[in-house]
Amino acid sequence: MQLKDFKDEIYKCIRCGFCREMVLGQTFRICPLREKLGFESSYARGRMIIARAILEGELTYDQQLIERIYCTLCGNCMVHCPLEIKTVEVFKALRADIVKSGCKLPENIEVVISNIRTYHDAFLTLTKKAWPVPKKTLAEGAELLYFAGCVARNKYPSIIRASIKILEAAGVGFTVLGEDEWCCGNPLFSYGELDLAKEVAEHNVAKIRELGVKKVVVSCAGCYKTLKTEYPKILGKIDFEVIHLSELLKELVEKGKIAFNAEHSQKLAGKVVAYHDPCELGRLSGVYDSPRKVIKSIPNIKFVEFQRNRENSWCCGAGGGFKAFNPKLAVDIAYDRVDEAVGLGANTIVSCCPTCKWNLTEAVRRKKMNVEVLDLSELLVSAMSV
Repeated sequence: MQLKDFKDEIYKCIRCGFCREMVLGQTFRICPLREKLGFESSYARGRMIIARAILEGELTYDQQLIERIYCTLCGNCMVHCPLEIKTVEVFKALRADIVKSGCKLPENIEVVISNIRTYHDAFLTLTKKAWPVPKKTLAEGAELLYFAGCVARNKYPSIIRASIKILEAAGVGFTVLGEDEWCCGNPLFSYGELDLAKEVAEHNVAKIRELGVKKVVVSCAGCYKTLKTEYPKILGKIDFEVIHLSELLKELVEKGKIAFNAEHSQKLAGKVVAYHDPCELGRLSGVYDSPRKVIKSIPNIKFVEFQRNRENSWCCGAGGGFKAFNPKLAVDIAYDRVDEAVGLGANTIVSCCPTCKWNLTEAVRRKKMNVEVLDLSELLVSAMSV
């Protein structure tokens, strides 16, 4: 992937400004960074101008310019572009161009890349040896593999535990890679470190093939998009299906394999749940319905929609590796989403991405708000007979 490969996309931009806001009866803001920073170069139209100038040799990379290129890659600009310009791919190509140019990357980004290169994990707080998956639960010769991802392993093993409990209760045989599970490479694809991304992808695919599984189920929206979309781009066709956990949970609920506990469910009375669409699962991968159907199947809870939902969903602020790049600004963006939930009367935000949970939870804590942030698996298991 090189910037010149997207020349046609770059030259299609007519600088109309629909990547800033749209008016459909009321004004809809499009870019979270533009709202926080305000500069032309902080949203898609400005970045497209930068990309064109780089292509034409009018600009060269310096530290200030490099920092302008990093955003959440949420794709809201892309879905609202009247010319359907692949803005996210252009921005990723810009980042890959920076890496190939040999320029120094921002320090926080270098740390994440170094962690993956050295430890095969985006974090230093390694928990692979303490996976909350008892070996007795693993099915020999299983056709399903559960892929947890770095954020769940290191930040929220509760998501792994909940997912495993649900699979066990539903009688689903599965296996895991355990210590052989490397970071999926999503940060590397986001930062343009494509050589290392390919190495990581080759390792994970080889280990998955060794187990002979036919299906890989993932908890993380970023892992889902990476395994399903990015791996085939860099490796060619892969010989196993990739699904998100929410898709499997929907199937289990519809088949009656999920049993709800009346006493547990009763404790959920009064819980008002707003579902937050992760950008990489929803807008960038098209998975909208399965999480909602699972939530609505849970007794005694009230479901409410964010005003900005599905393809119009407001980014939590952490995607595209942005939380590592600028953690404070990432949480500042999350405040908008939490405030929106409170305005709806929601006391619980549910998502299908550990990174969304991480960033939204930090926003809730910093604002000292009485809002719970849960993964879909955590909400579901709380109502089950497990």
